[in-house]
Amino acid sequence: MATRYRVHDTNVAWRVADDEAVVLHADSSAYYGLNQIGTLLWVQLAEHPMTLEQLSAWAESFFPAAPPSLPAEVSAFVQGLLELNLIEGEEIADAGEPGTTLRAAEGSEPPLWEAPTVERFGELEKLILSGE
Repeated sequence: MATRYRVHDTNVAWRVADDEAVVLHADSSAYYGLNQIGTLLWVQLAEHPMTLEQLSAWAESFFPAAPPSLPAEVSAFVQGLLELNLIEGEEIADAGEPGTTLRAAEGSEPPLWEAPTVERFGELEKLILSGE
């Protein structure tokens, strides 16, 4: 059995701005920022639910100069998203192929690999009530 991961659509709203995603968890009102690499991985999970192995394979093909630590870094990132209830996993019998994936625009280079991160900014309700 394999686990396929996807964005937890019923609890999460998100937008990408300046190559980084801002993610709002509806139940907790917590909001998070993803770095550029985390955002690219997030978009993959949002558009094409996939297993950890498929996501790592995609990242290795998209970032040809990525370090050998890439699978471990992708795994840690996915685990962090799971712990925050931003993504969910489902057991599947056969992973199959992930489908169409994001590609770099023709003539452009993908960004340099850095470990994907998710950073909690705070709670939206407190931000709104503080007037900042």
